[in-house]
Amino acid sequence: MNPKYFLCFLLMLTASPALAGNVLDTVEKPLGDSIHIRQDAQKKMDKWGVERQELEARYRELQSLVEQQTKTLNASKEREQSLEQAAAQKQTRLENARRMGEELTPFLHDSLSRLELLIYEGDAFLIPERQARLDRLRTTISAPDISPGEMYRKVMEAFFVEAEYGNTVEVYRETLNVEGADIRANVLRFGRLAMFCQTLDEKQCGALDSATGQWRWLPAKFVPELSRAFSMAQKQLPMDIVSLPLGKVNP
Repeated sequence: MNPKYFLCFLLMLTASPALAGNVLDTVEKPLGDSIHIRQDAQKKMDKWGVERQELEARYRELQSLVEQQTKTLNASKEREQSLEQAAAQKQTRLENARRMGEELTPFLHDSLSRLELLIYEGDAFLIPERQARLDRLRTTISAPDISPGEMYRKVMEAFFVEAEYGNTVEVYRETLNVEGADIRANVLRFGRLAMFCQTLDEKQCGALDSATGQWRWLPAKFVPELSRAFSMAQKQLPMDIVSLPLGKVNP
């Protein structure tokens, strides 16, 4: 500013107090207002800065929560899909089991009939014991709540028992009909190969005729050999070769 004008301005203020007051009002008030406005603006900016930080923190918190919820939702969907797949697989297994049961049941009943023929038309030994086992089996598989798997297991067990008879040597006592006479005798069974009997006094012996299924007396010459066979079967003598007739018994 030109010093001359500034000096003149000061002289005017000095010379006229009223003018000086007007000038101060004109200058100071707008300046004060401007300062207040700036202060208010700064306070608002500071307040907004704090609010913005809080909002940003809240946003990050909500964003993290959304991510967690999304992961949880995805995991729930995966579990739901797994459960649906498991349910479908279980339903398939149940359907397969039902169909298998429908196919297996007639087969097992047919197997039971064959087992019955094996007992009554095969070698006549231990008939009461085998008949009782067959009756129990028939009752078991007729139960309404038995599963096809359990039914199959029971029938196979009965067949295994019958098959085992072919691998064992057994001695037992039974009432037999030999050529029309009922006698109490000791019976020697060689698997399913042959069956022999001996009177309790060990004076007579006989054999089961495989052709007719009837008991026949054997010649007296076989009594000593059969006595030895009985003793070996009961482990009273060491194993040795014996000469006994097999197959059809000639009268």
